[in-house]
Amino acid sequence: MAKNNLERYTALIGDGESTDISVVHGLNDYHTYVQVLTLDHVDISAFVGWGILSENEIMLFFQKPPAKDSLRLNILKGFRV
Repeated sequence: MAKNNLERYTALIGDGESTDISVVHGLNDYHTYVQVLTLDHVDISAFVGWGILSENEIMLFFQKPPAKDSLRLNILKGFRV
């Protein structure tokens, strides 16, 4: 069984205008777990599209622009399934 060596990047995201949000996380790994939460801790990850741009950057896709700093983004490094 593989052992996970988890590191985390956390940020508040949303600017009230953008539906596509680029996030540079600097974790140097393609194997990441992306979680998006409301500020009252509701997990909305299933409703957010995202893609890997590089080992240090992802792009998030929303249908409507999230309000300024209205969502908490957690990215975990070293996540293997």
